[in-house]
Amino acid sequence: MDDPGGSSVDPSTVTADATYSAETAAQVINGFAFDFAGNRGSDSFTFKLDKTAPSISASKLPATPDGTNGWYRQPVKVTFTCSDGLSGMAACPDPVTLSTNNVAGSPQSVSRTAYDKADNSASAAVGGINIDMETPMLTIGGVTDDAHYSLGAVPTPSCSASDSYSGLVGSCTGSVSGGLPNGAGTFTYTATATDKAGNSVTKTVHYSVDYYIAPDTAFFLQPINDTGHTVSTTLSVFKAGSTVPVKFQLRNAAGQIVQANSAPVWQTPAKGNATTSPVDETLFGLQGDSGSTFRWDSSAQQYIYNWNTSSTQSGYYWKIGVRLDTGQLVFQDIGLRK
Repeated sequence: MDDPGGSSVDPSTVTADATYSAETAAQVINGFAFDFAGNRGSDSFTFKLDKTAPSISASKLPATPDGTNGWYRQPVKVTFTCSDGLSGMAACPDPVTLSTNNVAGSPQSVSRTAYDKADNSASAAVGGINIDMETPMLTIGGVTDDAHYSLGAVPTPSCSASDSYSGLVGSCTGSVSGGLPNGAGTFTYTATATDKAGNSVTKTVHYSVDYYIAPDTAFFLQPINDTGHTVSTTLSVFKAGSTVPVKFQLRNAAGQIVQANSAPVWQTPAKGNATTSPVDETLFGLQGDSGSTFRWDSSAQQYIYNWNTSSTQSGYYWKIGVRLDTGQLVFQDIGLRK
């Protein structure tokens, strides 16, 4: 165009239109024209063209799973690296951290898009990410912690397990340890479960198996009146200085007589309250035992300890007792009089 009142532009001198298709970061385009009076006008601009999408790549950290069977047992961070050789980057995605376990076993993935300043875009994705940061659920059945069971009536220990993410490797396993060869004593049941990611959980239950002492049934046998386990108000009173035979039998839950794994231990009698009750038991002419354990009488199928009392113990109640190899303690009061 020319100024108003001028000679106007000579169309034949105007720079011809042109099409530019080559990518360039900065190309100067010049143009000019003359009016009919021979005056020259010119202009220029910088041309930029970026038709190429930016470069973007994604990577995982840690790069390889720390668990088994391709599973991660920790959060996974996905980072992105971007570049553009012409217009430059406008936006490169921020890192993404996956910190949840897989749902229903479905792998996780991350996809993000990068943009250059010419608004070209490119995307990158990382898939097949399996995360299981939890140990399996493990339950012990049959026996309970700190429980006491009678010999011959012990529930069978068992375990069950489940895993909601990677799934179990096989099933839970359990083993019993401890106890005495005759089946009594203190036991430990240990159960373990492992999932496919390598997460493992172990639980233990401790329980005791005792000799069966039937309710309302005498533990100590005659000539001692077992008032501690039967409904009776009459304590045995023996002549001080005589030998008192202390007898008992061990049984399982079925009522069968069993032997201890090791000899029951005689407990040192403890002095109690004074008594004026008369002697009501027969005098026994037996030789007293000098050891600290009960003897097994195979013919009578019972344990026995002949307690050699002293005349100086007269006039008092005495608590006698036995410690079994299971740790069970059983006591009974008797009196001694002249």
